[in-house]
Amino acid sequence: MSNLLVQNIKHTNGTTAQTVDSNGRVKYPQQICFSATRMSGSGSVGVQGTIVFNTVYINKGSGFDTSNGRFTAPIAGVYEFQFQGFGAGNTSGQYLGSESTFTAKLQKNGADYAGAIRAYTNVSATNYSPFHMSQYLDLDANDYVTINISASYLYTANDTNDAWNLFSGRLIG
Repeated sequence: MSNLLVQNIKHTNGTTAQTVDSNGRVKYPQQICFSATRMSGSGSVGVQGTIVFNTVYINKGSGFDTSNGRFTAPIAGVYEFQFQGFGAGNTSGQYLGSESTFTAKLQKNGADYAGAIRAYTNVSATNYSPFHMSQYLDLDANDYVTINISASYLYTANDTNDAWNLFSGRLIG
């Protein structure tokens, strides 16, 4: 059996790609990932269309742009995306009523991505209906991904302690 005994794996330009510590834990300092939320700026609001997530928690690789809500793939590969939040009934951020439908779509390069459209129907309650979606996408460099709400609204609030919605993604290979 052969052993490769190294602490760091680097590119020829000196950039560290992988580090293994003395306990065997592996770190990827250049890992591409982001996590962002949409804050309203003025109380409770419902938003629709392409969602511009304006507060970033992490943005390794600088692929997420808060000015347009897009994640642009810096390199080709398979990416994992997650989106979660609460549905609202109108632009004032009111509850989603009974029998209301909420539709969230993950879009690639501005077009709906097959298999990444989720429609939820609030059956018998009047509340903020929670939703979640996840999707793997094979992206080329410079492809971009957005979230679009086409039925009902995404609930947003100006609450710095709680993220009422979250869009995140990462390169997995």
